[in-house]
Amino acid sequence: MADGPDDELADTIAYVCGDAAGIREALEPATEPLDRLLEAVRADEDITAALNDLHVALQAAGDALGVYGYNRSPSSGLRLAGAVPSRPREALLICPTGRCSRYDRPDPVAPAPTCAIDGLALRRTLL
Repeated sequence: MADGPDDELADTIAYVCGDAAGIREALEPATEPLDRLLEAVRADEDITAALNDLHVALQAAGDALGVYGYNRSPSSGLRLAGAVPSRPREALLICPTGRCSRYDRPDPVAPAPTCAIDGLALRRTLL
């Protein structure tokens, strides 16, 4: 992953990062597939096998979409809600390391969400 993930892989990692607590809960008590994936991402290793294992484990736990069914890739035709070129630029929180395509809207009264992979706060950028 040293050159950065492709869009689909980045979207999949973003889904896992954004819902790591929910995924962990769905897998309880057998959370090893999630732990292995997060460690592989942290170590900048090939994550294909770990991602596939997590996908299968989630499906076995009752999540029919696993990790691959939550794609937000631009190639899917989906657009970021509210992103209109004619509007003034808006703030957005994104993955602090560029490993995934996770994003969130800033909340002025709450701290920025953190990355489930390395604990860094999501990075502020402008649309």
